[in-house]
Amino acid sequence: MLKRRINRLAALFEIADAEFLNVRNEIKIHEEKAQEKVAALSLLSPEQEDYELDIFQFLIILEHSFSSYNFIKVRADDFLNEIKKYAPNLSLSRFSKILNAYLEIAHIYREYQQLQFSKSLNPYTIIRHVLYLSDKETFEPMIFDIQRKKFDEWLNNNYVDA
Repeated sequence: MLKRRINRLAALFEIADAEFLNVRNEIKIHEEKAQEKVAALSLLSPEQEDYELDIFQFLIILEHSFSSYNFIKVRADDFLNEIKKYAPNLSLSRFSKILNAYLEIAHIYREYQQLQFSKSLNPYTIIRHVLYLSDKETFEPMIFDIQRKKFDEWLNNNYVDA
């Protein structure tokens, strides 16, 4: 009886091991495809169909933009889901263009926050500010009221067009 139970457990472990290996291989394939899509971003013409932003592409862009930060994949996935709650059709190229257009302003604001208040904004908060800059109406709920008021005040004093 005991030997039979051990054999059943061994079989379950073998099945689980094979499944974990399959999942790891699938993740690797998705990461490689994401790398290719991100790399091809600059080659996309306006007529070409864009890619839906997924967690693999999102992480590649985040890790490129914030190379010194260690992103936890589950948290990044939750954050992407929050973004998609407000912008369900956000594409890879659109997100990339938003970052390219507004990330520098958000970094300058981060430095201001650090100097004035000894507060450092993490990459998630910086991205919230970047998205808010890109479309204040859509992404307003992603920033706390007090943060938004301080940011808007800073923008008005430093970036009249923002």
